[in-house]
Amino acid sequence: MVTRETVRSRYREYVEQYPENTSLSFESSADTPYPMQSRALGDNTFAGISRNVIANEDQYLFELDSGVPDISEIDKALLPTVGAELLGTLMVQATHDHFAFWERSQSLLEKMTGGSETYGLIPDLYTSVLMLFDQTGRSGVSTGELPLNGDHISGYLVYPLTEAVAKWFCQDYVEMDGSIKPGRAVIAGNGWIYGPPEDGDAPDNCSNLGGFLHHAEQVVAEPELQEELEQAREYIARLYGERANNIYQDVITAQRNRSLHGETEAPVEFGVLLTFIGILVSAKARN
Repeated sequence: MVTRETVRSRYREYVEQYPENTSLSFESSADTPYPMQSRALGDNTFAGISRNVIANEDQYLFELDSGVPDISEIDKALLPTVGAELLGTLMVQATHDHFAFWERSQSLLEKMTGGSETYGLIPDLYTSVLMLFDQTGRSGVSTGELPLNGDHISGYLVYPLTEAVAKWFCQDYVEMDGSIKPGRAVIAGNGWIYGPPEDGDAPDNCSNLGGFLHHAEQVVAEPELQEELEQAREYIARLYGERANNIYQDVITAQRNRSLHGETEAPVEFGVLLTFIGILVSAKARN
């Protein structure tokens, strides 16, 4: 039987055992024992660091161990924990379990939003990000003539996707255009509050991605999900050498703003953000 402790122990041991078991060779201006972390701290590209064969992976990954359920079969109640712990394994690479988790999250999202006039485009955007990321393994997807690779295009699309999923998750508080609903407020962290609209002293429209993520964790999430999201932030902080309390604004929102304002090429954060999105989606499905 797969439990939360099973999920945590398998993925944490995967990271702990990596430096001793296998060393993937990827150039980066940063040098850590972990290839994905080196890229995140250095060149900020995840290109090529996915589904590489590592010694004893079948002891840790559900997709490679025939003795346990795969990700598509794991109880929905465990999926937010799976997502949080997969953020920890991104120190090494995007594994087979990551791809399976993203695909199951897309399926759950489609079931919950497909056909909705308000939210129906979100699963299509999710699918586009995933297919561009994984273009080499999917027939009918080609971006070979574009100046940016598919994973870089995913780096741009994943930010509006994250914002759309966050607003969908917080739908009792905010419309998709960022308008705060009557009698509601978005608690965005760092002392920022948007709404309620009836209060003339507070802004009644929010486009703050980090603010939506903070509100999702601190206001909308139930205690169990709050714990999982806190763990997720700690893993993201470890990956980037940041403080966990800074992740929503100083990492995710800052990267989003630099990319979408044209200041820099979009950092390839789709692996982190697709996994984080999956936690919110699976938590919604769990409830």
